[in-house]
Amino acid sequence: MVTVNEDKASAEQEQEWLRQLSLIYSGLIIIGVYLVAPFLTAASLDLPAKVCVVAFSVAIPLLAAW
Repeated sequence: MVTVNEDKASAEQEQEWLRQLSLIYSGLIIIGVYLVAPFLTAASLDLPAKVCVVAFSVAIPLLAAW
């Protein structure tokens, strides 16, 4: 049988997990933007650089959606 105290503790723990995940995802978004910024101002890109830009341009919105 679940008591009120156990429900409250699990709800608080879930809120803490959400805060931690939000912090992690925000950090990853900031790192991604920081890494992609130099590529956006480059005159021309080779194939690995284009793959990097495309990968981060897909990853950043996915992280923001989570």
